[in-house]
Amino acid sequence: MEDFLWFAATILLLIVYTGNLFVPLTGDAGKYAAISRNIVQSGDWINLTVHHTAYDQKPQFLFWMSAAFFELFGMSPAIFKLPVLLFSFFGFYSTYRLGKLLYGERAGRLAALMLASSEMFLLFTNDIHMDALMASACAFALWQLMGFFRSKKKINLLLGLIGVGLSVFAKGPVGLTVPVFAVGSHLLLTRQYRELFHPRWLLAIPIVGLFFLPTIIGIYRQLGYDGLRFYFIENNVGRMSGTYKGNGTDPFFYLHTSLYILLPWSFVALTALFAEIGTHLKKGFGQTNGREFVTVGGIVLYGLVISVSRAKAPHYMMIITPLIFILAAQWLVRVWSGTDFPRLAKWLGGLQYGTAGLLILLSFVFALWLFPSGNLWYWLFAAICLMLLVFSLRIKDRMTGLLLTSVFSMVLLQGTINFVVFPGEFAYHSTIPACKIFNEKADDRAVLHTYRSIHRELFYYAKNPGLYLNTEDELANVVRDPDVWVYTDDEGLAAMKRWGVSFGEYYSFKHHALTRQSLKFLNPATREKSLVNMYLVKVQ
Repeated sequence: MEDFLWFAATILLLIVYTGNLFVPLTGDAGKYAAISRNIVQSGDWINLTVHHTAYDQKPQFLFWMSAAFFELFGMSPAIFKLPVLLFSFFGFYSTYRLGKLLYGERAGRLAALMLASSEMFLLFTNDIHMDALMASACAFALWQLMGFFRSKKKINLLLGLIGVGLSVFAKGPVGLTVPVFAVGSHLLLTRQYRELFHPRWLLAIPIVGLFFLPTIIGIYRQLGYDGLRFYFIENNVGRMSGTYKGNGTDPFFYLHTSLYILLPWSFVALTALFAEIGTHLKKGFGQTNGREFVTVGGIVLYGLVISVSRAKAPHYMMIITPLIFILAAQWLVRVWSGTDFPRLAKWLGGLQYGTAGLLILLSFVFALWLFPSGNLWYWLFAAICLMLLVFSLRIKDRMTGLLLTSVFSMVLLQGTINFVVFPGEFAYHSTIPACKIFNEKADDRAVLHTYRSIHRELFYYAKNPGLYLNTEDELANVVRDPDVWVYTDDEGLAAMKRWGVSFGEYYSFKHHALTRQSLKFLNPATREKSLVNMYLVKVQ
């Protein structure tokens, strides 16, 4: 029965991850898909562009992988997301190997399971961000570097530095932080000063520098030294200080964000983290034999950096989630493998079952009230999940039953989000229907511009995407051209009417952006009041 349930859990997780691939693109994911599309159409793999302007914020790793998949398999949202999903699976394996290296086989397997079934990866292998690639590369780098300290094999050092380079290539200089914090704090606190200051680390300069090179070349060619200054300084320091982006001042943002983004393991993960910190403080730093500081060092130091930063987002946590779940896994093994923590085992068990019950309740609230579903395939999926949950509760081994119950409840929730909530929400997200109308009705010379719309997925879905217009002057310039279509809001339409612009035809939509959730929109009783007007205008 246990073997069957673990097999079923694996299959259902794969179904949910596969379902992620077919959710339409919006937000940053749409913008990144547009950049990948531009690479394929232009043949230029170095100079990145989006809406006909230079792109200077992220390295090429995601765009190269997605463009390569576009070349091989054709363009679609699923093909764009697939390489990120595959690289995430590599990250799950790397987390298993790192956890096994630090705490043994069982902890490694459990850490990989928790990571793969977490809301963090279930969400961000759909809503694509570079952080999934960075987290996976970082897990690989730390596995190899810690393996090097154990075996002294040069191949582990080389692969570890390549992993750090891939982390940088995924998202830029921030990719250095966790590997440096984790390895540096471990060597410092275990008093391996010779290792910390060994000349071999000079090898990192050319290896990691090689992964910076494509971005440096591309930005310098298009934007010169000003572009490089923005990429390395303003884009990073500016997010920290808020001078470029971000106005968050809540120092506990990532603490309460953890409660949902680490589901279904939130309480276990936070308990393990604070327990591990308490253990280190209690033992002090006099006797360090057999102790590791890779996990706590990487989590705490990076966590402090992003907590004081003014730019905050849940996916900024993603790079430390492998370390968080390794700690959580080893604490679960300690708590339920012996009799040393009976009260903690009872308390965590209650919280975990309570969390599973909440996820099941939310699933049916979503499917019966939020966006009532008549999809028979979804209800079959939900029935299977519930049946497996019942069998999981009958497992004699408490830890196994707890793990399976948590996984099946998370699968049910994420399946509900993918197969019920997202289709319901996309019915109100008008950029994709607008692009479909444009693609069908506009002639081959027509261009679609966007004004007062942040939805850059238009530049992926439209057959001939134009410019991202910010000002009325920019809008006034483009409407003079022939074969122009504009996607805009009430204010943009009113501006064109004031100027006497002739409309061949225009289409109106009731719209709500998926990237801006609100209780008013989610509540069916008030949903209509949350909608705004958007227009697809053909200029004569």
